[in-house]
Amino acid sequence: QSERVSVFKGEINDAKRHKFGRYVLLPRKLEQVGRIVATLKLDKTPKGIDAWDRIASLALVDEKGQRFEVIRCITPYRKAWTWSVDVTHLMPILTGKRYFTWECETYGEGWSIDFGLEYFEGALKERPFAVLPLWQDTYEIGTGRPAPDIKTLNLPEFRSAQVVTTVTGHGMSPNSNNAAEFFPLWRDLVVNGKKHRNTLWKEDNYLNPCRPQGGTWKYDRAGWAPGSVVDPWMVDVSKELTPTSKLGYEIQPYVNQNRVEGNAARHIIESV
Repeated sequence: QSERVSVFKGEINDAKRHKFGRYVLLPRKLEQVGRIVATLKLDKTPKGIDAWDRIASLALVDEKGQRFEVIRCITPYRKAWTWSVDVTHLMPILTGKRYFTWECETYGEGWSIDFGLEYFEGALKERPFAVLPLWQDTYEIGTGRPAPDIKTLNLPEFRSAQVVTTVTGHGMSPNSNNAAEFFPLWRDLVVNGKKHRNTLWKEDNYLNPCRPQGGTWKYDRAGWAPGSVVDPWMVDVSKELTPTSKLGYEIQPYVNQNRVEGNAARHIIESV
């Protein structure tokens, strides 16, 4: 059995409307819930559908005013599409009265937006009980700016923990090395001194199910594909965390010798 909650239905995101939001009452009792799936649909507007890939963010704002990104999507080149995403790791905040927002800067025809959540009954081996914010930053790389701030967490008792980080790189030539959209860089998650490393680079874009599209949809990019929901980097940090922990996020050194005003080489970072 499942329970569906509609958040947005046929909301227009176009050149005149880049952001909107609404309050929604989500299920309050989650003891029997084993999975939560979010579904996002982008469809054509009465004027058509946007020809370009844009950065879009679907987020939740809690009662303290803290924003949590639920889905980041890079829109397709002139194509409608629907995605379903498992968001069970956000279960502790997907309950009660919540405010949801959609943000996407477009200057074309835009899209019609549908978004909803479905709560499925079932067992969970490990049940999330807290979601703690870490980094929310648009970080310009190549300028010598210090890494994002070290975070100190005073944690409740826990059995296991993950750091979930969503990052996409944007900006291109004449930024040096076509950064950051087309330039792979490693990044480290540092937990109480222990480093976890991977490379911000998505190299299977030619397999995107949202196909065919216009534009350069097949090319590899820094963590994303046109017409795709962005996959987070999920790191099990259960062994490194202590009741009081320090967490850092570091990016491979890079020097931008030809900064572009308005399209700087940058990483958009969201982490919990």
